[in-house]
Amino acid sequence: MKINTGHGTYAAEYSTESGGNTIVPVVGWDEEGYPLVLDERAGRLKRAKDVERYLTVYHTGPEATVIGLMPAAPGWRVVRRLSDGTIHAEHIAGWLVHSSGYAQPMVGELGGTLIEGTERRGSLTCAPGEDPETLLTDQARASAG
Repeated sequence: MKINTGHGTYAAEYSTESGGNTIVPVVGWDEEGYPLVLDERAGRLKRAKDVERYLTVYHTGPEATVIGLMPAAPGWRVVRRLSDGTIHAEHIAGWLVHSSGYAQPMVGELGGTLIEGTERRGSLTCAPGEDPETLLTDQARASAG
């Protein structure tokens, strides 16, 4: 794994056994772009999503300046589970790039407007080849504690 801390300030959020949440700083990113945190139980760095009770990773610093928009590679999606249990997926049109290095997924709305893809509660970014059912089920289990 490669440590690269030049991406601004990020944190990973995890649920606790008592029903609350805890925040852990992201200390770097691996070669595939996944955020890394220190897993104190294991005593080593792990992908944030691979630590027990993972909820999300988010930017903690002040809003950074947008420096560009780049197209998304085919297959990137934003997914969420609807109230009836079905999975809704939207293709990511592009990434809004901030000066901090944060890339925000953008999806299309009717009329051609781009909006931030993960603004709806429970929405997750799903990489090409990643199974949305597994991703959302893991998030639900982590949230339920």
